[in-house]
Amino acid sequence: MYIEENNDFESHIKNIKKNEYVKNFDTKQRIAVINKVSESLKKLSIKKKDPEILEVCKFFSECTEKYIKWFKLKSNFNHPRGIIYHVPSSNISLMPLYSWLPSFITGNSNLIRLSTHSKSDKFREIISLIDTILGPKEEVRQIFFEDKKDNINSYKASLACKIRILWGHSETIKNIKKTQLSNCSLDIAFQTRYSASLIQCNEFLKMDANKLKKLAKSLINDSLNLSFNACSSPHIIYFIGKKNEYTKVKNLLLSILKSDKSKSNSDLGIVTTENIFKIQNDLITKKRKNTFKNLIFGRPIIDVLSSEFVGLDLNILKNTSLFVNFSSINELKSCWRSEIQTLTYMENTDESILENMRNDLQGRGPDRFVPIGNALKFDIIWDGINFFETLTRASVINV
Repeated sequence: MYIEENNDFESHIKNIKKNEYVKNFDTKQRIAVINKVSESLKKLSIKKKDPEILEVCKFFSECTEKYIKWFKLKSNFNHPRGIIYHVPSSNISLMPLYSWLPSFITGNSNLIRLSTHSKSDKFREIISLIDTILGPKEEVRQIFFEDKKDNINSYKASLACKIRILWGHSETIKNIKKTQLSNCSLDIAFQTRYSASLIQCNEFLKMDANKLKKLAKSLINDSLNLSFNACSSPHIIYFIGKKNEYTKVKNLLLSILKSDKSKSNSDLGIVTTENIFKIQNDLITKKRKNTFKNLIFGRPIIDVLSSEFVGLDLNILKNTSLFVNFSSINELKSCWRSEIQTLTYMENTDESILENMRNDLQGRGPDRFVPIGNALKFDIIWDGINFFETLTRASVINV
């Protein structure tokens, strides 16, 4: 249900609290409903020629498959938590749907705040489609609401919920926790994170032209689909190898990336320009003497020494990308930054390297290891949190 900002939100809160644990659908029915929603969204994406909607459809299908597997493995009976309040980040327009689905499929009631940057007409159409499939009894438990001015509706949602899911920048989350009082039992907060790609220079130099083009295309897909808005897009590329190997690999990779003449702007493809020095002072501190000569993914590239990477302010990643050369995996691990959420890797990467990194880095991350080209795939486990587990509570009978 779509609730406008000037609507009587109080009455909707009372209604959702009254129906908080109503079971309109059993597990099989919820899965069937989501499959119907996914089919309808797919038709809408084709009609609108909207690839973002199509990506949501893929996630819906993957989510239902993973829920079925998770449900079969459960030895305990799991109940829904009740009312879940979502504050999706504004950097991805359809983020409210990604946040909503795992909560709905586990049986919860949901209050989802829509960002002021959301395209209301687009959301109205999508939510209307979902409501039609959910039916009148269930749609009142699934509320997408506006709150553009004074956060009154958000304040009421915070007081009504059992769990809050807070997406976005660390400062945004800190402000919500400070200004919106809540009786909820749990805050799930996804703070400012960045991601990286791992390229082993010796393996890169063994690849033939076709494999190199495929790798470059995968890097572009990870980086450009959402124009680096997603925290899982690779903002940094770690190159493992000797300095001379790194120089060869970097130059070769840049030449392949720039050879794509079919793309012409920063949102859709590769850009090169002679004018990038004019923006240098806006992106890096005056103390740095580095200059950059390349602009790919619509962003300037800065070469960073491994020795200075540890203390670097990663806020520069909002506007630029980094190339960092490490002599070995061990050197990379010694300089690891806990802000890195996703690490993408080449298809010929030895699995033992990834396992050793995961074991040695432990809680410092990364939370996700995925092949290059799959960085933007949303999953039910995000930043180490399993939504199915967190959004349900186990019920155990010990006899």
